[in-house]
Amino acid sequence: MHVFSQEEIVQHLLEVSDSWSYTGVHLVYIQVFKDFKTAILFLNKIAVLAESHRHHPQIINTYNSIELRLRTNDFNGITALDFQMAKAIDKLE
Repeated sequence: MHVFSQEEIVQHLLEVSDSWSYTGVHLVYIQVFKDFKTAILFLNKIAVLAESHRHHPQIINTYNSIELRLRTNDFNGITALDFQMAKAIDKLE
C-alpha cells in the first residue's frame, strides 16, 4: 500500500471537512457536541463504521468533545484507507 507524502496529504485534506487536520503523524478529527450523550451517540456510529471498514481510529472523548486519530499502522503512515475512513466519518455529521 502506498504511504502518502506530505504533499499528497495536503491535497487529500482538501477533500474532507475542516474538522480534519494533519499533525505530522495522524489525521486528526475534532468535534464538539452539545452534550455527552450526543457525543457518545456519534461515537457509536463511528464504531459501526470502523468495523465495516476494518479501520479503527484512536478515540479520545472528554465530556462533549471527541478527537479521532487515523493512521495506517501496518504501513507506518497515512494511506488511502485513512482518507476513505475520514470521508465516511464526514458523512455521519
